[in-house]
Amino acid sequence: REAAVTDRPIPFSAPMVAALRAGSKSQTRRAITPRGRVSLFDGSWSDGYVLDPGNQAWRDREIGVVKGDRLWVRESYFQFGHWAPIEGAQTKGGRQKWGFVADRPEILFDAPAQYRKGMHSADPAAPAWPKRLGRFMPRAASRMTLLVTDVRVQRLQDCSEEDAIAEGIERAPWRSDKWLNYLHQSGAFIDPVESYSSLWDSINGAGAWEQNPWIVAYSFEVEHRNIDAHARPPGCEE
Repeated sequence: REAAVTDRPIPFSAPMVAALRAGSKSQTRRAITPRGRVSLFDGSWSDGYVLDPGNQAWRDREIGVVKGDRLWVRESYFQFGHWAPIEGAQTKGGRQKWGFVADRPEILFDAPAQYRKGMHSADPAAPAWPKRLGRFMPRAASRMTLLVTDVRVQRLQDCSEEDAIAEGIERAPWRSDKWLNYLHQSGAFIDPVESYSSLWDSINGAGAWEQNPWIVAYSFEVEHRNIDAHARPPGCEE
């Protein structure tokens, strides 16, 4: 593909952020959402997926991310500020919408001594340290960049043992020869794929692994820096 490198945000849960920072995660799998009724390249129509993962044009159109792209990591964070009503905006239920207003520029990744889990309904305008979801993280605050080295389209259950380990699954703290069960913290597996399947279900819901959807698997190299800088962005505290 002769095109400029594409930069995209990508969200990760707290355990996967920890795995990225520890250097144990070099792959991630994301489900491909069926489009419904779609036009095929030959002019015909198909319901659901366009099942031709070996076709590069299909991959580029359905997946978007290709080898060479850069992904900036979105994760939960803390920022000092307050909520204010958004003029003229309402929820689907007809209630007033509120938006977060930052009172300080710095971003924290470790929880301060006192913080809120979100907007406090009793005093939303009071300044505080709330925990902000990763989807709200601005590009300038991201502290990790992933350089995509490979893109594969496959069924979820085609995940190999090596793939599962590359996903950043953890060893059971009490059994170094077993892998963590993410659905039952007191359990563990010998098979790393079973561990990863429990991680997938913990993120996507019970039974998600058994549905065996088409997924895209990204392999990547992790750079511990903001996507636009060679060092940690000013104002971002570790």
